[in-house]
Amino acid sequence: MNMDHEYAGIDGIQSFRENALKLAYGPNHVALQGKRVASCQSLSGTGSLRLGLDFLRDWYPNKKAKVYVADPTWPTHKGIAGRAGWEFESYRYYDKPNKAFDLNGMLEDLDKADDE
Repeated sequence: MNMDHEYAGIDGIQSFRENALKLAYGPNHVALQGKRVASCQSLSGTGSLRLGLDFLRDWYPNKKAKVYVADPTWPTHKGIAGRAGWEFESYRYYDKPNKAFDLNGMLEDLDKADDE
């Protein structure tokens, strides 16, 4: 990529966005093939999280929905959700005594989560 300045355009680097979508959806996903997915690139995980939560706050129809946050997570994640106007719930993700992914705990907690 030949950039003539120190930053990408407002929506990010096109090749990065295209490849990120292929990674997320799979290269042959019907929504990608039909050009029904939009993307933008954001600075950092924190910036992306805030951008995504603000977007959902404006456009997601269920205004009483909750954001589910892994436990443990970065301390800022709950604060970002709150500042974007969302309530949050935690779900198990890490089995600390065994230093391992807690698949059963996560699935049990997410099974109890609200449907919307």
